[in-house]
Amino acid sequence: MRYLKFQLLVIGWILGSWSSQAWATTLNYDQPTSGSIASVAQTNSYSFTADKGDVLNFTVVATKSITGTLGPCILLYDPNENQVDSAGGSYNTDVEMNGYQVVLSGTYTALISDCANAATGEYVIFVQKTNDPVGSVPLPFAIVKSGSIGSAAQSNAYTLTADKGDVLNFTVVATTSTSGTLGPCILLYNSAGTPLLDSAGGSYNTDVEMNGYVVPATGAYNVLIKDCADTATGDYKLFVQKTNDPINSVPIVFNQIQTGNIATGAQSNAYTFTGTMNDLLNFTVVTTTSASGTLGPCISLYNTTGTPVLDSAGGSYNTDVEMNGYKIPADGTYNVFIKDCADTATGSYTLATECIGVCVLPKPVLTSISPTSAIAGGKGFSLTVNGYGFASVLSQSVVEWNGVHLATGFVNTTQLTATVLASDITVPGTFEVTVDTPAHVGGISNPLPFTVLGAPATPIFSPVAGTYILPQSVKITDATSNAAIFYTTDGTNPATSPTRTAYSAPINVKITETIMAVAVANGFTSPVASATYKIESQAPPPVFSPAAGTYESVKTITLTDPITAAVIYYTTNGTAPTTSSTKYTGPITVSSTATIEAIAVAPGYSSSAVAKATYEILGSPSCLSAPATSISTPGTTLNAVVNTLGLTGSYIFQYGKSSTALTTSTSKTALSASTALVKASAQLTGLPTKTTYFFQVVATTAGGSCSSSVLSFTTN
Repeated sequence: MRYLKFQLLVIGWILGSWSSQAWATTLNYDQPTSGSIASVAQTNSYSFTADKGDVLNFTVVATKSITGTLGPCILLYDPNENQVDSAGGSYNTDVEMNGYQVVLSGTYTALISDCANAATGEYVIFVQKTNDPVGSVPLPFAIVKSGSIGSAAQSNAYTLTADKGDVLNFTVVATTSTSGTLGPCILLYNSAGTPLLDSAGGSYNTDVEMNGYVVPATGAYNVLIKDCADTATGDYKLFVQKTNDPINSVPIVFNQIQTGNIATGAQSNAYTFTGTMNDLLNFTVVTTTSASGTLGPCISLYNTTGTPVLDSAGGSYNTDVEMNGYKIPADGTYNVFIKDCADTATGSYTLATECIGVCVLPKPVLTSISPTSAIAGGKGFSLTVNGYGFASVLSQSVVEWNGVHLATGFVNTTQLTATVLASDITVPGTFEVTVDTPAHVGGISNPLPFTVLGAPATPIFSPVAGTYILPQSVKITDATSNAAIFYTTDGTNPATSPTRTAYSAPINVKITETIMAVAVANGFTSPVASATYKIESQAPPPVFSPAAGTYESVKTITLTDPITAAVIYYTTNGTAPTTSSTKYTGPITVSSTATIEAIAVAPGYSSSAVAKATYEILGSPSCLSAPATSISTPGTTLNAVVNTLGLTGSYIFQYGKSSTALTTSTSKTALSASTALVKASAQLTGLPTKTTYFFQVVATTAGGSCSSSVLSFTTN
């Protein structure tokens, strides 16, 4: 019982590990994955994600058997661990499990083992979605696509869009086998991933065609290309065309020789003509050059619905093929296809289509003209017109210039030449070039424009001419898109000057300069454009000497400028100086606080910035004597008032017996800073009686000194 429980636990652990996919290898779409069964009964696990509605194709190929014969088996499990599909059998080395439609979105598990649980060996597994193939390549009509099968089991996906009723022909040709013999298979699916009835190919068949598939509904279709045996590798060419409405079809011009070229394997060239009931047609295709192999043309004829008619002709290595006596059964459009019968050779050929009857010629089609432009007033020239559907036998195709016939030369059904006269290009404008095939229905082609050009526009300067303070970066442009611009700065004509320069980048103008420019296009030269840039550097501002500051007394201010030729203008009233202000001619005396503003003006310069300097003049104190007081014998008190104008200082009294000889002084007395009158006094003693004395006060500050008037007193 315990042993049974142990076994159940082990089985549960294994299932749990499998459920979590802890040991599964990621399986990517569109990528061959190699694997190995190294021991009997071994199973390899792979996991991948899929969405509901996906349709899956699996291929497993045994590439090497080590013991026994490896016959792979595939078991597929959904996200709920339910087995939903399987494939394989003992000794079957190539196993496919195709068309499984995913029911649940999520992670799926694929188990790979030997079906007999006895053999060992190596294998390759490949999975792809047929509804939305991963790595799918667009497959255009009428263009050969090259592809490669690089591994066993690999398939390559392509997607094309077709309309309901289209009839499709597919051709796949193996061009190189790198291992084994590549035998291509073609598989066709609709957008839902459902395989359609058409498929083609077989092992060792290197040239496979799947023709006449009628598209049931408009939409996208998926094509898978693989080796039919799933074992060989190599390169291939794939080609698809519509037989009801061929892409890049060339109109057949009856009773004319037309040329064509098969450039690669699998290619076929399409031609179209309008048939009239009971017209009798003879077709002849002749190989003119074989580039690789021997080009053996095949001719196939289809009606307007893409259904092949009874007539076809050709065979490998037959270089001259005829399909004669075909009688048109009904009016309508018919399509002819030319290819190498073996789908392998390349080369050039001629196609001649003889018509007896009504023989409707095609409406010509223009693809290009050369040249496409000319200069108004120029000489006449030869115009080459390229296209197809040009005729010279049943009718003569004629080149038209704005609806007027030109003298036309026929080169072949794809090229004409015409003479354009000087009188046709006298004025600028756009003219229509067409080709008219006037008989056998034919008609007038699509138009192509021809441009008659005039002189280019006059160049434009940016910035515009003018006076600037700083250097300028000048750009030159022209409204004529293809014009080349030439310029000079030495005054010579840029249209003819040997010193002219081709404009390629902005011109740096540092000094006053004149730029002259012309535009040249289509052999014409524009009028000369000219722009003068006056670069005036700003003059340096005037220099003040002495510098601005606070001074004790009157100052004389000198103004100078680094430019000797500069003229200086100044103001002292607080207004900004201009050339109308006072002109500086000599030193300026400043006796009281003042601000001087000045500019410098010099030739070749713009006016300088305003220079400004403020001078604060402190000034001398004021003194005023007062009558002496307390007069006695032997002394008296001398009096005065002083204004120091806000400065500190000192004062003394000078006195004597003569008004002109004040030879005696009192001691110095300090004065405090004040802007008001301050009383000053000094006491005299020891004076003789009845004697007259004279005196004055003298005050000194940093701003200077002052002396009062002389007064007198007489002692008692």
